[in-house]
Amino acid sequence: MLDLITRMGWSPKIVRVAQRFEASPEGTKLYQPMCVAATCNDVAKAMTAEAEAGNFPMLIGGDHCLAMGSVIASARRHPNLCVVWFDAHADVNTEDTSPTGNMHGMPLAGLLGLEAMKNAPGFSDGQFKCLKPQDVGYVGLRDVDEGEYEYIRQLGINTAYHMPDLKNMGITTQLKAVLDKINPNRDRPIHLSFDVDGMDPIDAPSTGTPVPGGVRFHEAVQMVKELRETGLLVSMDIVEVNPALGDAQDVDVTVRNARWILAHALGINPKSEDAMAAARTVPADPVVV
Repeated sequence: MLDLITRMGWSPKIVRVAQRFEASPEGTKLYQPMCVAATCNDVAKAMTAEAEAGNFPMLIGGDHCLAMGSVIASARRHPNLCVVWFDAHADVNTEDTSPTGNMHGMPLAGLLGLEAMKNAPGFSDGQFKCLKPQDVGYVGLRDVDEGEYEYIRQLGINTAYHMPDLKNMGITTQLKAVLDKINPNRDRPIHLSFDVDGMDPIDAPSTGTPVPGGVRFHEAVQMVKELRETGLLVSMDIVEVNPALGDAQDVDVTVRNARWILAHALGINPKSEDAMAAARTVPADPVVV
């Protein structure tokens, strides 16, 4: 990935944020909430520093709960931020509604500051709240829990399109419909939170919670290219890539496709003459099967 980005004319900088281990109290059904809160706080500090330095912060993970750290960091730099949430899941569960207790199903609940999240150990002060319901645009939904449907209804989130909508509308039309609602004047900075399980398992098999019937790779590439071309994309996550899952071919397909998603989100650096020259000699859209 680093070699690809460098050849595209960018100068990547690696900032590593280690997972923090803090004991969670007995009696909670949530999985390691204190660890999640502490790690997300560290992610927020690191990404805030890079955003303030004028860099393009790109979080690579890892669990999607890490987006609580990346999104609030971007929101500190860009108070008018909106978020495109690319995911098979709504990620707006709380301890009251989650069937599993896994925190990777709760990042938007934390970012929206849902009252029930304050009951989660490590989250009592609502430190990740930075979004309003009208700031969130979903793409790729197809596995939503009943409690999440209720939260979406109560909050008035009107971008909860499902995969049949996308297949009927096409990715370009659906992305336009989402942006028309969360960024109608095309003047708000955009954070893209890209969970690879938003793609079909054919294109991202090495991930923890794959859901059939997802967005195909070429559609995901088209979406990130169109977001880049708005000139409003200021930060990004790509998460839930898990090379420990699946066989060697599964891992290769998932990692290669994730790498190309990152590349298309960045695009060729127009200030790099070498990269621009190289781009004229290679196919514009590599296809991974």
